[in-house]
Amino acid sequence: MSLFAARMGKSLFRRASEGASGIWDGADCRFGNAPWVLPANAMLATGNGWFTLDQLRSGDKVLTFDNGFQEITDIAEIPARVVTENCPPAFWPRRIPAGTLGLDRAISVMPGQGVMVESDLAEALCRDPFAVVAASALDGFAGIEPAEPAPESVLYSLSFAEDQLVYVNGGLLLLIKTAARSPLEAATGPVETGYHVQPPAIARQLVADLATV
Repeated sequence: MSLFAARMGKSLFRRASEGASGIWDGADCRFGNAPWVLPANAMLATGNGWFTLDQLRSGDKVLTFDNGFQEITDIAEIPARVVTENCPPAFWPRRIPAGTLGLDRAISVMPGQGVMVESDLAEALCRDPFAVVAASALDGFAGIEPAEPAPESVLYSLSFAEDQLVYVNGGLLLLIKTAARSPLEAATGPVETGYHVQPPAIARQLVADLATV
């Protein structure tokens, strides 16, 4: 297990174990904000076809939006039960139905997961027709909604040498942030190297614009 995965799992297991008498408010729910945690059945494009995350290993190369095929630098399994126990609905994964945003098959992603959208308004506001918004900003659009996580499911942390937008389950583009690469970086969070998630106010405008198309 990677340093990141071990650190995240240990912290969240402790949080989920506190106050066993009730549901906590999710104030320190890193799981909901970790953009690089995906379900095991998420399919990524490789030079040999589509493979699920549980079939991929460090060193494998997958197709990215801007940089061709890029090597996975770290991939680790995380039992969902460790990081979802007592998590309030606001921090549940968002289920994106098939046929939405280029998806061939439905997928559930974390509320903080960066999702690429394309719109004329994005070009006007961000000077680029492509923009990344948090999955939670898509609530209510095209049937996207919170979905209670199955405790027996398996998740994977995934990272590259630099931030990448990867193709998942067809044409959906998800932002994968770089994992921390040193004890200092591990203490301060993931490295910012390129793409960023739009702030909530802009994200809401972009999603509202998508709904009118």
